Amino acid sequence: MASVFPLTSSVGCSACRRSALRLFVDGFATNQVRRSTPWAPLSATSYQSPAHNIRSYSALRTTPHLRGSPSIEEYATKDNDTASQPSESGADVPWYLQVEPPKHPALLHEPPPLPDIPEGSPKLMEPLVKFVSDELGLDGLKLLDLRELDPPAAIGPDLLMLFGTARSERHLHVSADRLVRFLRGRGIHAKADGLIGRNVLKTRLRRKARKEKLLGSSGVTRGGDDGITTGWICVNVGTVGRSDVEIEILDEDGNSTGFGVPRMGTTVVVQMMTESRRQELNLEKLWSDKLRRGLERNNPRPAGIGHPRNADNSSSPFSSGKRTGGSQDRYQHGSSSSNRRSFSTAPSRNAILANVANWDITSPATASEAQTLLEHNHDTKLIVLSQLQSLLARQIPTDRAAHLSNPSLSPIMQLYRRALAGLSPSTSFPSRLSTEVLGRTSGIPSYTLENLRSLFREAQLTGQSLSRSEYLAILGAVFSIPGGTHAEVQDQSSLAMEVIDCMFVRGDASSPNSSSSSSIMDNDVIIAIIQGLVARPALVQETSRLLTQFEEFLFVETHNRPCPSEKLLISLLESYANAGEWNRFWKTWRIPPQRYIRRSREMYTYLFRRFAADGHRARALQAVRWCFEEMAQEVPRVMPIGQVRDALEMCLRVADPSGEAVARSVPPVSGRNSGFLGERECVRIWHGLWNGKY
Repeated sequence: MASVFPLTSSVGCSACRRSALRLFVDGFATNQVRRSTPWAPLSATSYQSPAHNIRSYSALRTTPHLRGSPSIEEYATKDNDTASQPSESGADVPWYLQVEPPKHPALLHEPPPLPDIPEGSPKLMEPLVKFVSDELGLDGLKLLDLRELDPPAAIGPDLLMLFGTARSERHLHVSADRLVRFLRGRGIHAKADGLIGRNVLKTRLRRKARKEKLLGSSGVTRGGDDGITTGWICVNVGTVGRSDVEIEILDEDGNSTGFGVPRMGTTVVVQMMTESRRQELNLEKLWSDKLRRGLERNNPRPAGIGHPRNADNSSSPFSSGKRTGGSQDRYQHGSSSSNRRSFSTAPSRNAILANVANWDITSPATASEAQTLLEHNHDTKLIVLSQLQSLLARQIPTDRAAHLSNPSLSPIMQLYRRALAGLSPSTSFPSRLSTEVLGRTSGIPSYTLENLRSLFREAQLTGQSLSRSEYLAILGAVFSIPGGTHAEVQDQSSLAMEVIDCMFVRGDASSPNSSSSSSIMDNDVIIAIIQGLVARPALVQETSRLLTQFEEFLFVETHNRPCPSEKLLISLLESYANAGEWNRFWKTWRIPPQRYIRRSREMYTYLFRRFAADGHRARALQAVRWCFEEMAQEVPRVMPIGQVRDALEMCLRVADPSGEAVARSVPPVSGRNSGFLGERECVRIWHGLWNGKY
């Protein structure tokens, strides 16, 4: 081995030194491999490692002379054998490195079906529907074909309306803005009503966030118009295929008619709404009902054929949700060869309701027929309840009390109970309240104050809305049946105060004549309480004291309380007359002149007719003596003509039954002769009416 170093050092080239080294090492390596046969894989691996290292760091290429040497050929052969070994051991791959193919195919998301495009639609419709569904992401797409609408809609002829639901308010505005830009790229300048532009929307949202941050109300829903929330954007694409070429239109005589531009093309409208706004407006039902009525008017059905029942979906003007390969048929009303429809020969629902509205409830045959219809028809129940309330209100108190006191024997009350069955408490509340008020005002003991109190508290707990007339009816019914003891009067007063407090708290029953909160305790409320107090004679001193207190509110003139209207005064005069309180009657009659207000012809007409109907001669004479002279003192003067003259003549005949005959037989004289003064006054009035003196 000592001669190796001088030999290698004498060779200047590294390749030459390596070749010379292999001449000495080759025999030694072969012997070592033969001796270590059991560890052959380990020897081969250790033998290849230096060879790889030597070859990797060799910067020189072998020359053709060296490439043909035995050592190079032997090394290449061993290298090829080593490269083939990993492929033989490829089966020994561990389990965690083995990649198995998927046993189930990946589930693909199926896009929602698009509405079918009607036949004869513009070419724009198909890309428009795909863009709205795929790019904008609107849900619940429905296409409404209104091309058969006659007369056509004001928005344009041959209308096609596409409906879609946005996920949020921001999604709504962004989608509408992208749709307008999409149409603009196709040369169509669409109008988007309700759209807020990108920059404006960003500015408003930024201002809103800043304002909420300053107020400390971030995340709190605030009511009112915030300038952002619209919930509905109508994109009017316009009339596609419209022709502006003027043509000459001739009539039957050959004369030019019209403006020369025919109505051509199809109007396309895209209705984009949020889900809540779409349910609130329900434009689909509005337009489909309008189309149906127009088709029914133009193509009336034969007699005896009612509305179709269980019709297929193809009879609807909507196209939505089913890809059948062909476009959906246009909306048609009537029978079709491809669809089976069953028709009913029963009268239509509107005809039944119109017939019910003209019924005579008092007829036994009508009552039995109504009971049959009241089993399931909700609208018929409401109509029958309204008629029953009107019938009871028109009856005289004695007849009304007979029906309300014996509901099991009265056919009207039996029909009333049948109509109430099955209705919700909120729906039946007005009818139940009206019946309770009528029972209280009729003086029926079974209609107690506790029933009225529970009914009023039901309205408070359920949030039932009450009108001002209903509040006044409750106040009048509270005192309609006078309390027999001091405790009962206190209960009535407490319930009346509850009603007035509820009017103050809710504020939904303000007087129409004033917008202030003080109008709750207006003249109509005071008069309603007075009417309830004077309806029955007072049994205890407490009732008289309450009546006096409320009359002071009415009779004493104040600066902040106006004079009661003539309608309220006439109703109060009628209550006093029915109760026989004639002193209070005349005190109420003098309220307008005390406040320098003129009494109209209607008040004088009522006064004379009321005393004529009363039939009391002395009171009628007093009314003629006082009020006939007051007519001439009104500014402007109330002339005795028309209804006023008729009512005055009726009152004169009661005040002086023979005065008219005496006036016809005796000529008018000046001065006063001896005789009955009242007869002389009435005769003089008769002469003045006939001669036109007044």
